[in-house]
Amino acid sequence: MTIVSKERIKREYEAIRAHESVKDAIHWTAHKLNVSEQIVSDVVYEEEKVEA
Repeated sequence: MTIVSKERIKREYEAIRAHESVKDAIHWTAHKLNVSEQIVSDVVYEEEKVEA
């Protein structure tokens, strides 16, 4: 595991999400940044709650 900022996770997720499903974007973001999929999904869904 590595330490990665939420902003970096969001940036990478958005870039991958542009051409992948949500599930695949979470998977590949986690893989690229060497963090768990749970961390990526927590950051992504936390952002959606703020916007709602």
